[in-house]
Amino acid sequence: AKGAAVSLLTEAYQSRDKISLIPFQGEMADVLLPPTKSITMARQRLEQMPCGGGSPLAHALQLATLTGINAQKSGDVGKVVVVLISDGR
Repeated sequence: AKGAAVSLLTEAYQSRDKISLIPFQGEMADVLLPPTKSITMARQRLEQMPCGGGSPLAHALQLATLTGINAQKSGDVGKVVVVLISDGR
């Protein structure tokens, strides 16, 4: 899953998009990285992200939606796209 995320980071960098990382594991999701254009910071945070365990998908989607809405309200971003990467557990 991390390999796919790194590929998406490279694509985001080339498109000058902002990205956010919201890992979900155990019982909840958390915003590990708010929307940013710093692909270097995103890679570092991605490498630190734990993997495995259950996936609180509903909480992750809710948090992703709120993060996107807040970024749009600030006028900081245009279109928001959520990409979900999971190991299927």
